[in-house]
Amino acid sequence: MSVAELADMETEMFNKAAQLDQTTEVALGKASPRGEFSAPALNSVVAAMNGTLEAMGLPGDYEPFESDDVALPTDMLRRLNAIDAAAEDSPVDVRLPIAEVTDDRGLAQLEAALMVLTKSAPFKSFVTQNAPEDETPEPEAPVEPAPEDTPEAPTDDFFAAGF
Repeated sequence: MSVAELADMETEMFNKAAQLDQTTEVALGKASPRGEFSAPALNSVVAAMNGTLEAMGLPGDYEPFESDDVALPTDMLRRLNAIDAAAEDSPVDVRLPIAEVTDDRGLAQLEAALMVLTKSAPFKSFVTQNAPEDETPEPEAPVEPAPEDTPEAPTDDFFAAGF
């Protein structure tokens, strides 16, 4: 295969990956709960979600809302779905009522479920035990030669002899 053919294949793979990402975003957008959500209720869920993510050993860095909204953003929904998947696999009998959220009352129920997970010792234990290992290889320490392998340092006599 030529370099040009490999470059074409790589471009095609990136285009297909981008299409898949776009399809996923559209699907999440369609699945996103819709309703009338106030900023304070949304921010209560954000705080609870960030706390649960941190309990799972993940960054709880979702930004608060500045205004009311009519749908949960796809990034927030992606995080909530990840938490719900972990909850489903865990020994804790708590599920996030994401699909039922249509108003501030539904957001309060979602917040309550997140708080239960955050405070649940069995859930925290489950997610920390099943967290993927850090696959970042540790840098190797430089190997220093053993003292017996180190050549003798030249002496002044050696240099005085003109070598």
